[in-house]
Amino acid sequence: MKTIPEEFQVLLKDETKAFAFLATTMDNGTPQVTPVWFDAEDGYILINSAKGRVKDHNMRARPQVAVMLMDLSKPYSYLQVRGTVVEISEEGAAAHINRLSHKYRGQDYDFIPGQVRVIYKIRPDNFDAKD
Repeated sequence: MKTIPEEFQVLLKDETKAFAFLATTMDNGTPQVTPVWFDAEDGYILINSAKGRVKDHNMRARPQVAVMLMDLSKPYSYLQVRGTVVEISEEGAAAHINRLSHKYRGQDYDFIPGQVRVIYKIRPDNFDAKD
């Protein structure tokens, strides 16, 4: 696993509230990109989604992804991470999305009845960056 360069570590901090744009691959090979909330833990990028969504299907079938992290206060500065989804888990996912909601919105997450939340653990493999 590669380590995110020191000068871009600020993008991983909760107080930065950087956004992530997740790129996955559809069944027919075309790309699919979604803005997502994220956080990081032990060098991994953690993304949360609902089971059954397009990105959920894509990451289960094809775990190679790209994630662009962007600080909204410096939109032309970014870090692109190409990586692999190494773990998919429902355990702790409801608490995780609630924590992300507090990070980005400052309030509890609006849970949809019956929706199953999932955490995707992404191992960074390569980087492109512009500061």
